[in-house]
Amino acid sequence: KKQFVLYFQPKVQLLDNNIIGVEALVRWLHPVEGLLGPNMFIDIIEQSMFVHEFTRYVLLNAIIQCRTWLDSGIELPIAVNISPYNLMDSDLVSFISDLLVHYKVPASLIEIELTENASMVNIEKTQEVFTQLKKLGVKLSIDDFGTGMSSLSYIKHLDVDYIKIDRSFIIDVVTDKKDEAVISSLLVLCKKLNKLTIAEGVETIEQANKLTNLGCDLAQGYLYSKPLPVEEITKLLIARKRNNSR
Repeated sequence: KKQFVLYFQPKVQLLDNNIIGVEALVRWLHPVEGLLGPNMFIDIIEQSMFVHEFTRYVLLNAIIQCRTWLDSGIELPIAVNISPYNLMDSDLVSFISDLLVHYKVPASLIEIELTENASMVNIEKTQEVFTQLKKLGVKLSIDDFGTGMSSLSYIKHLDVDYIKIDRSFIIDVVTDKKDEAVISSLLVLCKKLNKLTIAEGVETIEQANKLTNLGCDLAQGYLYSKPLPVEEITKLLIARKRNNSR
Protein backbone atom coordinates (compact mmCIF):
# COMPACT_ATOMS: atom_id res chain seq x y z
CA LYS A 1 0.00 0.00 0.00
CA LYS A 2 3.09 2.23 -0.09
CA GLN A 3 2.49 3.53 3.43
CA PHE A 4 6.24 3.55 4.13
CA VAL A 5 7.74 6.89 3.06
CA LEU A 6 11.27 8.27 3.05
CA TYR A 7 12.33 11.29 5.05
CA PHE A 8 15.77 12.79 4.49
CA GLN A 9 18.29 14.27 6.93
CA PRO A 10 21.23 16.29 5.57
CA LYS A 11 24.89 15.51 6.21
CA VAL A 12 27.07 18.61 6.28
CA GLN A 13 30.72 19.56 6.20
CA LEU A 14 31.60 20.89 9.64
CA LEU A 15 33.85 23.64 8.31
CA ASP A 16 31.23 25.39 6.16
CA ASN A 17 27.88 23.64 6.82
CA ASN A 18 27.68 22.72 3.15
CA ILE A 19 25.27 19.81 2.52
CA ILE A 20 27.22 16.92 1.00
CA GLY A 21 24.58 14.19 1.20
CA VAL A 22 21.41 12.98 2.90
CA GLU A 23 20.39 9.90 4.83
CA ALA A 24 17.10 8.25 3.89
CA LEU A 25 15.06 7.46 7.01
CA VAL A 26 11.87 5.40 6.85
CA ARG A 27 8.58 6.53 8.35
CA TRP A 28 5.28 4.68 8.39
CA LEU A 29 2.40 6.89 7.28
CA HIS A 30 -0.17 4.84 9.16
CA PRO A 31 -3.80 5.44 8.12
CA VAL A 32 -4.96 5.45 11.76
CA GLU A 33 -1.94 6.18 13.98
CA GLY A 34 -0.38 8.85 11.74
CA LEU A 35 3.37 9.18 11.16
CA LEU A 36 5.31 6.48 13.01
CA GLY A 37 9.07 6.42 13.59
CA PRO A 38 11.24 3.35 12.90
CA ASN A 39 11.34 2.36 16.57
CA MET A 40 7.69 1.34 16.13
CA PHE A 41 8.24 -1.15 13.33
CA ILE A 42 11.86 -1.89 12.34
CA ASP A 43 12.42 -4.61 14.95
CA ILE A 44 9.22 -6.36 13.85
CA ILE A 45 10.22 -6.22 10.19
CA GLU A 46 13.74 -7.49 10.87
CA GLN A 47 12.30 -10.55 12.59
CA SER A 48 9.77 -11.23 9.83
CA MET A 49 9.89 -12.80 6.38
CA PHE A 50 9.60 -9.32 4.86
CA VAL A 51 13.02 -7.95 5.83
CA HIS A 52 14.53 -8.35 2.34
CA GLU A 53 11.41 -7.04 0.59
CA PHE A 54 11.32 -4.03 2.92
CA THR A 55 14.96 -3.10 2.30
CA ARG A 56 14.53 -3.50 -1.45
CA TYR A 57 11.50 -1.19 -1.26
CA VAL A 58 13.60 1.45 0.52
CA LEU A 59 16.51 1.09 -1.93
CA LEU A 60 14.14 1.36 -4.91
CA ASN A 61 12.56 4.55 -3.59
CA ALA A 62 15.94 6.08 -2.69
CA ILE A 63 17.34 5.42 -6.17
CA ILE A 64 14.17 6.77 -7.81
CA GLN A 65 14.51 9.92 -5.65
CA CYS A 66 18.15 10.22 -6.66
CA ARG A 67 17.08 10.08 -10.32
CA THR A 68 14.36 12.67 -9.72
CA TRP A 69 16.87 15.03 -8.13
CA LEU A 70 19.35 14.48 -10.98
CA ASP A 71 16.62 15.43 -13.45
CA SER A 72 16.18 18.64 -11.45
CA GLY A 73 19.91 19.41 -11.49
CA ILE A 74 20.55 18.23 -7.93
CA GLU A 75 23.40 15.72 -7.63
CA LEU A 76 23.43 14.47 -4.06
CA PRO A 77 24.36 11.11 -2.50
CA ILE A 78 21.64 9.26 -0.59
CA ALA A 79 22.54 6.89 2.25
CA VAL A 80 20.33 3.88 2.95
CA ASN A 81 20.51 1.70 6.05
CA ILE A 82 20.46 -2.04 5.59
CA SER A 83 19.83 -4.69 8.22
CA PRO A 84 22.45 -7.30 9.12
CA TYR A 85 19.84 -9.82 7.95
CA ASN A 86 20.03 -8.32 4.46
CA LEU A 87 23.57 -9.65 4.17
CA MET A 88 21.95 -13.06 3.75
CA ASP A 89 20.05 -11.84 0.66
CA SER A 90 22.14 -13.45 -2.07
CA ASP A 91 20.59 -11.23 -4.76
CA LEU A 92 20.97 -7.90 -2.92
CA VAL A 93 24.02 -6.69 -4.86
CA SER A 94 22.59 -7.63 -8.26
CA PHE A 95 19.29 -5.98 -7.27
CA ILE A 96 21.10 -2.71 -6.50
CA SER A 97 23.16 -2.99 -9.68
CA ASP A 98 20.05 -3.51 -11.83
CA LEU A 99 18.32 -0.49 -10.24
CA LEU A 100 21.34 1.76 -10.84
CA VAL A 101 21.46 0.73 -14.49
CA HIS A 102 17.70 1.00 -15.02
CA TYR A 103 17.41 4.48 -13.49
CA LYS A 104 20.79 5.63 -14.82
CA VAL A 105 22.00 6.65 -11.36
CA PRO A 106 25.78 6.75 -10.74
CA ALA A 107 26.74 4.19 -8.10
CA SER A 108 28.71 6.84 -6.21
CA LEU A 109 25.42 8.58 -5.35
CA ILE A 110 24.22 5.63 -3.29
CA GLU A 111 25.69 4.89 0.12
CA ILE A 112 24.97 1.74 2.11
CA GLU A 113 25.05 2.05 5.89
CA LEU A 114 25.34 -0.97 8.15
CA THR A 115 24.91 -0.62 11.89
CA GLU A 116 27.78 -1.98 13.92
CA ASN A 117 26.28 -4.80 15.95
CA ALA A 118 28.65 -7.51 17.10
CA SER A 119 25.93 -9.91 18.17
CA MET A 120 24.24 -10.12 14.77
CA VAL A 121 26.82 -9.61 12.05
CA ASN A 122 29.31 -12.13 10.76
CA ILE A 123 32.27 -9.99 9.76
CA GLU A 124 33.38 -12.41 7.02
CA LYS A 125 29.94 -12.23 5.40
CA THR A 126 29.90 -8.45 5.77
CA GLN A 127 33.31 -8.27 4.14
CA GLU A 128 32.13 -10.45 1.25
CA VAL A 129 29.03 -8.33 0.54
CA PHE A 130 30.85 -5.03 1.05
CA THR A 131 33.54 -6.11 -1.43
CA GLN A 132 30.85 -6.77 -4.03
CA LEU A 133 29.20 -3.41 -3.34
CA LYS A 134 32.56 -1.68 -3.55
CA LYS A 135 33.07 -3.14 -7.03
CA LEU A 136 29.77 -1.55 -8.06
CA GLY A 137 31.12 1.83 -6.95
CA VAL A 138 28.63 2.23 -4.12
CA LYS A 139 29.83 4.14 -1.04
CA LEU A 140 29.90 2.28 2.29
CA SER A 141 29.67 3.34 5.90
CA ILE A 142 29.53 1.84 9.39
CA ASP A 143 26.74 3.41 11.46
CA ASP A 144 26.66 3.86 15.26
CA PHE A 145 30.39 3.19 15.43
CA GLY A 146 31.76 2.58 18.91
CA THR A 147 28.67 0.98 20.43
CA GLY A 148 29.65 -2.67 19.85
CA MET A 149 32.54 -4.80 20.97
CA SER A 150 33.75 -5.36 17.41
CA SER A 151 34.60 -1.76 16.53
CA LEU A 152 38.29 -2.26 15.85
CA SER A 153 37.64 -5.42 13.82
CA TYR A 154 35.19 -3.50 11.66
CA ILE A 155 37.49 -0.60 10.98
CA LYS A 156 40.43 -2.91 10.29
CA HIS A 157 38.77 -5.45 8.01
CA LEU A 158 36.04 -3.54 6.18
CA ASP A 159 36.88 -1.26 3.26
CA VAL A 160 34.36 1.48 4.03
CA ASP A 161 34.32 5.15 3.07
CA TYR A 162 32.69 6.58 6.20
CA ILE A 163 32.68 5.91 9.92
CA LYS A 164 29.68 7.37 11.75
CA ILE A 165 30.48 8.08 15.40
CA ASP A 166 27.51 7.20 17.57
CA ARG A 167 25.53 10.03 19.14
CA SER A 168 26.14 8.62 22.63
CA PHE A 169 29.71 9.97 22.40
CA ILE A 170 28.57 13.33 21.03
CA ILE A 171 26.01 14.31 23.67
CA ASP A 172 28.54 15.31 26.37
CA VAL A 173 31.63 15.90 24.22
CA VAL A 174 31.81 19.56 25.32
CA THR A 175 31.76 18.78 29.05
CA ASP A 176 33.02 15.21 29.41
CA LYS A 177 36.77 14.76 28.95
CA LYS A 178 36.32 11.00 28.58
CA ASP A 179 33.98 11.39 25.60
CA GLU A 180 36.36 13.95 24.12
CA ALA A 181 39.26 11.51 24.52
CA VAL A 182 37.33 8.65 22.90
CA ILE A 183 36.27 10.78 19.92
CA SER A 184 39.74 12.26 19.52
CA SER A 185 41.25 8.77 19.44
CA LEU A 186 38.67 7.54 16.93
CA LEU A 187 39.33 10.52 14.67
CA VAL A 188 43.09 9.91 14.68
CA LEU A 189 42.52 6.23 13.91
CA CYS A 190 40.09 6.96 11.06
CA LYS A 191 42.42 9.55 9.56
CA LYS A 192 45.32 7.09 9.54
CA LEU A 193 43.09 4.54 7.79
CA ASN A 194 41.75 7.13 5.29
CA LYS A 195 38.16 6.98 6.51
CA LEU A 196 35.98 10.08 6.64
CA THR A 197 34.18 10.59 9.95
CA ILE A 198 30.58 11.66 10.49
CA ALA A 199 29.40 12.76 13.93
CA GLU A 200 25.80 11.69 14.57
CA GLY A 201 23.29 13.56 16.70
CA VAL A 202 24.91 17.01 16.68
CA GLU A 203 22.42 19.37 18.31
CA THR A 204 24.37 22.43 19.50
CA ILE A 205 26.88 24.84 18.02
CA GLU A 206 29.18 24.07 20.96
CA GLN A 207 29.26 20.40 19.98
CA ALA A 208 29.91 21.33 16.35
CA ASN A 209 32.78 23.66 17.27
CA LYS A 210 34.35 21.04 19.56
CA LEU A 211 34.13 18.37 16.84
CA THR A 212 35.62 20.75 14.27
CA ASN A 213 38.53 21.50 16.60
CA LEU A 214 39.08 17.78 17.15
CA GLY A 215 39.30 17.24 13.39
CA CYS A 216 35.95 15.64 12.55
CA ASP A 217 35.00 15.94 8.87
CA LEU A 218 31.22 15.76 8.70
CA ALA A 219 28.16 15.99 10.92
CA GLN A 220 24.49 15.14 11.01
CA GLY A 221 21.85 16.19 13.51
CA TYR A 222 19.10 18.57 14.56
CA LEU A 223 21.50 21.53 14.64
CA TYR A 224 21.39 21.43 10.86
CA SER A 225 18.00 19.88 10.18
CA LYS A 226 15.56 17.30 11.44
CA PRO A 227 14.60 14.55 8.96
CA LEU A 228 12.38 16.17 6.34
CA PRO A 229 9.77 14.86 3.87
CA VAL A 230 10.89 14.92 0.26
CA GLU A 231 9.06 18.15 -0.59
CA GLU A 232 10.76 20.08 2.23
CA ILE A 233 14.26 18.68 1.71
CA THR A 234 13.99 19.42 -2.01
CA LYS A 235 13.07 23.05 -1.28
CA LEU A 236 16.06 23.28 1.07
CA LEU A 237 18.42 21.81 -1.53
CA ILE A 238 17.16 24.13 -4.27
CA ALA A 239 17.56 27.15 -1.98
CA ARG A 240 21.11 26.09 -1.05
CA LYS A 241 21.95 25.57 -4.72
CA ARG A 242 20.71 29.07 -5.61
CA ASN A 243 22.70 30.65 -2.78
CA ASN A 244 25.87 28.79 -3.77
CA SER A 245 25.54 29.89 -7.40
CA ARG A 246 25.37 33.59 -6.51
